Amino acid sequence: MGVNGFLAGLCVDLYGRCQRLLLYSKVVSPYPELSSFSSTIYTKLQQLKERIVDLQDSDIIRDQRFWRNAYEEYQDISSEVSLLEQFAIPVLIRYNASDHLQNRWVTLFAREIGYPQELLPIVTTTSNQYYWAKPELQLIAMPIGDVGGILGWPDLVHEMAHILLEYWPDFLAEFRPHVKQYFDKKRQSIIDLNSNENDNKWLIEARLKWGDRHEGLWQIEMAANLIATFVLGSSFGWQHVRLSINHTHGPYAPSPSDPIEDHPADQAQLDCISEMLTLMRLQDESNKLRSQWDEILNRMPVEYPQGYSLYYPSELLKGIAEVVFNSCKAHGLICFTDQPKKRQNMTILNLIDQAWHQFRISSQDYSTWEVNALKDLEYHLDDIL
Repeated sequence: MGVNGFLAGLCVDLYGRCQRLLLYSKVVSPYPELSSFSSTIYTKLQQLKERIVDLQDSDIIRDQRFWRNAYEEYQDISSEVSLLEQFAIPVLIRYNASDHLQNRWVTLFAREIGYPQELLPIVTTTSNQYYWAKPELQLIAMPIGDVGGILGWPDLVHEMAHILLEYWPDFLAEFRPHVKQYFDKKRQSIIDLNSNENDNKWLIEARLKWGDRHEGLWQIEMAANLIATFVLGSSFGWQHVRLSINHTHGPYAPSPSDPIEDHPADQAQLDCISEMLTLMRLQDESNKLRSQWDEILNRMPVEYPQGYSLYYPSELLKGIAEVVFNSCKAHGLICFTDQPKKRQNMTILNLIDQAWHQFRISSQDYSTWEVNALKDLEYHLDDIL
């Protein structure tokens, strides 16, 4: 059969897989947002089928000398098919009234904050891994437990920010010189001081995670937090504290000597959120957030790790906050402090803000308040959407 012959057979198999997935993508739905998403997925699958046919008809799959080229093209197509199969098709199959309700409030919220309508996500409530986003599909998943609860919604806004960062590649352009300047200066300092091997290794790791290549996810995660803070105000910070307590391995991890991770340390994220609140002239809210955070840390058996500031220098935390603050304004997003104040059930923004305010002043009564607030929201959505 030969190497390329086997690959040609795999192309036939992948084509058949696309054909089967196309059947699932043809959805008749009463929900307009799902019909639109279905049409997008159907088009993507048709385009992938065309790429498979082009590969089958090409010279590279018939000539052993071009095996690597054929293999790489096949792998790329296969990865895109898998993305649709694993994430998009399940949404089309399982979408229901609960999903539709979440998409309605997200649509209204997007209008409130100046979020581009063409980048509106489809929201599914079937996640078993907290909130996640697939920006290339404009798809966000939320946990079913948050369908009837408001406190976690700021993290959905964080995922909406990931979509913006995917489609606005210039958004962090002004931050890149900050990264280069800081690490060049730090590298020279290590050389001048004849620092130990660990410092050099930690610096290389930090530069990769803060960079703008594939590994540079820390600036993306920080930017998504900062965008959410810009539009939501302190409620995003309070949700960060909640999430940290629920899921963290420690406030300073990852630090040097820890396994490297895609998300920066909770402490660094909190510091960045606080910087944004200060830029928004919400210093009092920033102080309250830090006070609560410090109170929690004082009761944790954790120590400030060696080399932490090498991973999370204040220069970069302040720098990215300033860049995101300016970029949000330049891209037409509306700052929380520029929003008109209305009754809590008149805007999604005020509903989220009021939820966290109510929780903090009277957590014992919060559940009753939340049930009534969500009933008001559904009634309000029927009025305007």
